[in-house]
Amino acid sequence: MSPTERTDIFPSTHATWLHTRIESVCDTNTATSALAARELREHLMLRYHKPLCAYVRGSSLRTLGEPEELVHEFFARALADDMFLVRWKARGNPLRRWMMNGLLLHARGVVRDRARNREYSGKNPSVIDSIAQSSEPSAEQAFESAWAMAMLDAACQDVQDSFAKDDRAQAFDIFRKHVIDGKSYPEVHAQLGVDPVRCATEVRAVTRALRDSLLERLREDGVTGESIDAEVSAILRLIGQT
Repeated sequence: MSPTERTDIFPSTHATWLHTRIESVCDTNTATSALAARELREHLMLRYHKPLCAYVRGSSLRTLGEPEELVHEFFARALADDMFLVRWKARGNPLRRWMMNGLLLHARGVVRDRARNREYSGKNPSVIDSIAQSSEPSAEQAFESAWAMAMLDAACQDVQDSFAKDDRAQAFDIFRKHVIDGKSYPEVHAQLGVDPVRCATEVRAVTRALRDSLLERLREDGVTGESIDAEVSAILRLIGQT
C-alpha cells in the first residue's frame, strides 16, 4: 500500500471500544461488568485528569483546595456509579461537557457538605454558591486546551504505533522532524538520507492518518455534525506548540 492509498486507517475503532464497554457495564455477568467498569475508569482518568485540573486552576473551584485532590474525589465518586457513562450515552452530549458539568456538580456537593459542617457558616448562600461556579472564561479555555492536547497526544501515539506495525516507522520520524521540530525537507534529507519528495509524501500520509485518528476520537467523545472537522483542524494546529 502506498502512502497516498492510506485512508481511514482507524475505522470506528475508538468509538466502538468506548460504547461496547459502556454496554458491558450493564452486563449480567459480574466479571464482564467489573472489567468494563475498570477499563472505563482508566480511560476517563487518562483522558480527563489533566484537563479537569486545568479547569479547577482557572476557576473559583481552586478555593476548595488542591486541584488534583478535587478531581480525584470527583473521579472516585462519579466512577463508582456504573451508570455515569450510561447516562452520558443516553444524553448524547460531548463527553468533555459531561465531565466538566459533572465536576461542577461534585464541587457544589463539596460546598454544601462544608456548609453543613460550618466551614462556611459565616458566609451567605450567594457567596457559598459562587465558590462552586466557573467565574472566569479562562477556565473553560484552559480545559479545552488541555483536552485538545490530550487528544492530539493520543492520536500521535495511534499513528506512530500503526506506522511502526506496517514497518514504516521512519514516516513518523520524518513528520516529527519536519512538522514538530520545524526542520526543512533538505535538513531532514541531510539527517535521515530521505529524498525531499518522499519526505513530503510521508508527511502528508502521517497528517491524513492523524486526522483519521482524531475524527474517531472525537466521535468517541460524542462530537458530531458540522463542528467535527473544525475541531480536528483546531487540534492539528496545536502540533509544534508544546
